[in-house]
Amino acid sequence: MEEIKTSEKLEQEILEDARKKAERILKGAEKTISEIEREWKEKEETFLAASKQEIAEKKNRLKQEISASLPLEIKRTELQILNEKLDAFLQKFFNELTGEEFASLIRSRLTQVASFFKGKPIFILSNGVVQAESLVQAILPGVTILSIKEGAPPRGIQIQSEDGVVRFRLTVDELKEEIIQKYRKEVFEALFPATKG
Repeated sequence: MEEIKTSEKLEQEILEDARKKAERILKGAEKTISEIEREWKEKEETFLAASKQEIAEKKNRLKQEISASLPLEIKRTELQILNEKLDAFLQKFFNELTGEEFASLIRSRLTQVASFFKGKPIFILSNGVVQAESLVQAILPGVTILSIKEGAPPRGIQIQSEDGVVRFRLTVDELKEEIIQKYRKEVFEALFPATKG
């Protein structure tokens, strides 16, 4: 009987030891899990804070870029609109010139280059120039006109020597370009007073 009690006691002691070991392992595992959870939470918080900071910095950079580029883009658009209005105004101005007024422009320019055509047979292309042949003969007396043809728009005149070496071209496009190159500021200020300065 004594032997059975001792073996029961031994068995209980073994079970008690096993239970204590299991509790220690369980507590150790709980401690490890809580440390891992804490460490993970810290990393997660650090990552979230860094992400929030990065997003905030990107937002600020984007705001600054937009703030800087928006006024410039508005100015570009305004300038483009004004340039289109200027071009339309000049086009209308030159299209509405009478035949005599337009011929007067050609006369003054052609007079400046008349010496280059002296003694050379020429070809004439003309669009919207009244009496182009007589105009050219008045400025280049004695010149031989090989042909005179109606040219394609824009309004103006083209004269070329027979050998193709000497050429003169005066069209609405050239006149507009000259005004834009030489008198842009003055024309802009006259047409659009708000752009002064």
